[in-house]
Amino acid sequence: MIVITIVSIILAVTFAILFILARRNERIYAKYLDKIALSIGEEAGTPPLYIYERLRRKLEELEKRITETERERRNIFTILNNITDPIIIVRGDGVVTFANIAARDITRPGIEGRRVYDIIENYHLLELFEKALETGEMQSADVSLVVDAETRYYDAKIVPIKFDEESERYIIVLHDTTKEKQLDKLRREFISNVSHELRTPLTSIHGYAEALLEDDLSNKELVRKFLNVIESESARMTRLINDLLDLEKLESGDT
Repeated sequence: MIVITIVSIILAVTFAILFILARRNERIYAKYLDKIALSIGEEAGTPPLYIYERLRRKLEELEKRITETERERRNIFTILNNITDPIIIVRGDGVVTFANIAARDITRPGIEGRRVYDIIENYHLLELFEKALETGEMQSADVSLVVDAETRYYDAKIVPIKFDEESERYIIVLHDTTKEKQLDKLRREFISNVSHELRTPLTSIHGYAEALLEDDLSNKELVRKFLNVIESESARMTRLINDLLDLEKLESGDT
């Protein structure tokens, strides 16, 4: 690790300086050595080699922690990149610090390091971001974005995360609802068509039933004709109702 290497060099230079000071002035040498000893939890007068060994061990522990932290950071980014919903992390000044693969697919190239205002062209989404900045509260809304010349619909959420008084991030999550909206449109059209189709057989059944009630039923051939129409229209209604039940099963996931 670069950080550990630099610290090791500084440590070596420090002891070299202390060695030079020791040759010139033992009191100054002892004073600085005691300061180092106290900073690592040892007593004044601790032997130099022991102090050096303690510092070396602390550097090894620090290197291990940095390595583990870096590994965890990479793991988190890997997880975020494998999420199918676009995720964008933005600083309080509007600069994008991270965008997963799904987010890079729907925005302009080179999104990271740029201002969110330069890479998102949807006014409503930017307005939502401004509201999250202003209130410090989660914001959500339905927005549409043009992706590859196609309009896609998203359930947008912006979640503010405050680390301390001077550090905060805003997580933009876009859940694609295009298919759901298309299915909902088809469902509404289907129900509208079925409602219209149900009126026709109901009207026929009602009309022929009234005719039978008003007739003396002596004309067997006419009665049979009317009953056939009623039976046919009833079967038609049954098919339409079964279609509605099948649609309800599809929506509920019950196959």
